[in-house]
Amino acid sequence: MNAQSFVHNPETLDYYHPLEHAYLSDYLGVERPDCAKALNPHAPEELDPTLDHDEFESDGIFRLRPTCDGNFNLYTVPNAIARMALNHHQRQLPQWGYCAGDAVVTSRHYEGRSLRRARFDPLFLLMINYADSGPGFSWPETYHAVLFPHYDVYIVTASQDSPEVHGYVDEAMGFFSKDMDILEGVKPILCNIWPGEIEPEPEYAWENVWREGLIDAETACAWRAEVFGLNDEDLEEDEA
Repeated sequence: MNAQSFVHNPETLDYYHPLEHAYLSDYLGVERPDCAKALNPHAPEELDPTLDHDEFESDGIFRLRPTCDGNFNLYTVPNAIARMALNHHQRQLPQWGYCAGDAVVTSRHYEGRSLRRARFDPLFLLMINYADSGPGFSWPETYHAVLFPHYDVYIVTASQDSPEVHGYVDEAMGFFSKDMDILEGVKPILCNIWPGEIEPEPEYAWENVWREGLIDAETACAWRAEVFGLNDEDLEEDEA
């Protein structure tokens, strides 16, 4: 899919706000529709003004939002896309918290549901645990594939219970055509996510599957073995 081959369907053009079209088209590498060509979603006046993430996005537009420490990074656009895709499923995503006196502090802040468009219908793929770094300190990650009408692609999202790694708790991590088999489209995206920026050595492989979805544990572990170069002995130790 490229800017020359993509044709915008006028019947579904209004599914997204022009600002959303701007960063979605750029992310997918396709030509922006006319309504979005002159827009800059990164301009200060277009950024999400929400200071309290528990506050409802009053205009229902998923604007770019800074990281948990107030900066912008390479996950800023992927976060806006993931927030849009998972908006109606926030309470099914990983959450972590702790007690501070009488208060409960959580890492994921739920925001109001957008009523601008029909809801997306995320397909739950898998939930893994990267590792246990201590009692009550696991590193879960949940994956969904979400069909984006008009663009006719599935976008794969990753969700964590803490913004510590990327600055956000939800990110779009890749996409594939809606005409592809789901597992065929998802596999290369997950196999690229898992090692991140580290060398995919066996000792860095994620630990276990916490919840199966469209991807079962056997398939996920087989993909993990390919990525991290696990051998039969490694797999036997993992099963034990």
